[in-house]
Amino acid sequence: MEGSEKTERTDGMSKFLLVPSDLLVFIRKQLNTTYISAIYKETKMTWSWINEVIIKFEKYGLIEREKQGRIKIIKLTKKGEELADDLIRIESILKKIEKNLRQESNKLLATTG
Repeated sequence: MEGSEKTERTDGMSKFLLVPSDLLVFIRKQLNTTYISAIYKETKMTWSWINEVIIKFEKYGLIEREKQGRIKIIKLTKKGEELADDLIRIESILKKIEKNLRQESNKLLATTG
């Protein structure tokens, strides 16, 4: 998956970049199974963007699509689960680092100000 695939999203007060890896983590947090419509509602991304990412995930063996009547279910494969878990761990580590840096920065500002 190309790293340049970013889509800017405006969601009320929050604004952030949604990348395909966020979608993988979202599915994992939905207990490995979700609906395309749930992804659409949660992300507010276009159907075409979501479908393009889903097709790539399927190509790389990260997800499987299953049709139940008119509903399309997306399930993570074992490989997809492992990758999503790694991404979640990395995100957690980065948040801890950010928190520590913020605390250190505040200490420095307090002593110099």
